[in-house]
Amino acid sequence: MKNFAFLSLILILALKSFPQGHFIVAYTGAGQDQMRIIVTSATFDGFNLEAGDEIAVFDGTICVGVRILTQSIIFGASSTYQVIAASREDAGESNGYVPGHPITYKFWDSGNNLEISGITPVYLDQYTQLPITAPTFSTDSPPVFVKLSVSKPVANAGPDQSPN
Repeated sequence: MKNFAFLSLILILALKSFPQGHFIVAYTGAGQDQMRIIVTSATFDGFNLEAGDEIAVFDGTICVGVRILTQSIIFGASSTYQVIAASREDAGESNGYVPGHPITYKFWDSGNNLEISGITPVYLDQYTQLPITAPTFSTDSPPVFVKLSVSKPVANAGPDQSPN
């Protein structure tokens, strides 16, 4: 009985030691009808996101996919690109994307404990890497390639602005 209690304690401690990300997807399991989003660049105020930071994919307020980075993503270095699998909702559930809805993103800056929205996506043709029209969520889409960026807002009270 002592061994069972000891092993149970070890198991509980081991499970708690795995890091939990900031963003939690709405679905359970592997999801369904996944749309693959390949992130070719992710920057905040001109700097690459780093290991431990997160990129989340949203349909409105529903988190439908997330990736915790293990390294920075470097545009042009395809081995650093990150794939996020966004899952379609189950019938009658609000636990995934709805085909035709717009795709939005959020970052989690783990070093500063900061959630960042207002991400600007630039979608790229997978062969030419030229910008294309923003896609919507789709169950039969080929992989979507995207560069993500956001900048800190600038407080600019110039001569044409009033503080009141």
